[in-house]
Amino acid sequence: MGPRLSLAFPFRLAFNKWYVLALAPALVVSFLGYAVLREMGVLAGRLFLSLSMVAMILACKLVLEEKLALKKLIGMAFIMVGIVLIGR
Repeated sequence: MGPRLSLAFPFRLAFNKWYVLALAPALVVSFLGYAVLREMGVLAGRLFLSLSMVAMILACKLVLEEKLALKKLIGMAFIMVGIVLIGR
């Protein structure tokens, strides 16, 4: 049996420290990305937002000591190659 949805669920979720800790970095990256977008232009802003996924994977490795699977490393490589190709 899965979790039940109720009217109290959004309130419990909003005050759950793990949810807030997971949501905070995503919000910070979004705000920084849009600030870079406004100040440096579309290309730099998109590059910054694209690197946020790589930064999140590396942060999980460093902070949570998560193991990096081969698929994640390949995905990070594809992201980096795509950023270099688009940036030129």
